[in-house]
Amino acid sequence: MLETIGRRSGAVRRTPFGGYIIGSEFWIVSNPGTSPDYVRNPVADPRVRARYHGR
Repeated sequence: MLETIGRRSGAVRRTPFGGYIIGSEFWIVSNPGTSPDYVRNPVADPRVRARYHGR
């Protein structure tokens, strides 16, 4: 689950997502481009929280 802050509303948004851990980095999988809000919101406000496989 990815938790972001809405770039226009300021509201907390929770979105299911896919991703991978590579070394010490976490990569989020999205459709090509940057149109999904769960990609655009962290660009506007990089404070995010993620829960991946219960962690």
